[in-house]
Amino acid sequence: MASLARSAIAVKELGSPDRVRLTAVAFASLGIATMLLPVLTGLPVERLLTLLLILWGSGGIVVAFTARRNVNRTAFLAVAICGLAAGFYYAIAGTSHVGSTAGVLAALFTAQGTLALALGLRLRGRVPAWGWLAGCGAFSILLAGVLSAVWPVASAGTFAAIVASNFLSTALALYRLSHR
Repeated sequence: MASLARSAIAVKELGSPDRVRLTAVAFASLGIATMLLPVLTGLPVERLLTLLLILWGSGGIVVAFTARRNVNRTAFLAVAICGLAAGFYYAIAGTSHVGSTAGVLAALFTAQGTLALALGLRLRGRVPAWGWLAGCGAFSILLAGVLSAVWPVASAGTFAAIVASNFLSTALALYRLSHR
């Protein structure tokens, strides 16, 4: 009976397991596609970063709508919209400053990671896979640090690998959460 009560609480927070699982598959696909982008497109680093911001923001919007309406959904949605807007801004205005684009991406990773970590900790004791979500948040914060550290000398492949790692860790956390 306690398991049923925990599951009912989790459904209020996260949405249906099938919807969460489908989002996990979409994020895994985005992660794999992101790893292939530098090879397939041959884009210069600043253009690739712009595309990665747009992909990351779009994916974040999907995750926000996977969750039920609550404060976390609004915060995740706001961060994702900022990423999408930054991507479109850089696509239209152009940039030759890889550092500013990488800095925006690192700030967004930090915000997303902080929100995921906080949500994971809030779900502790109510959802068996809460640690996966908290771990995904901590990993995003770590990736933001790596992104900040490598931007002056990083290649397009390095940036793609960092963003792909973020997508894949999110996919893993969502997949584990779908098995509540």
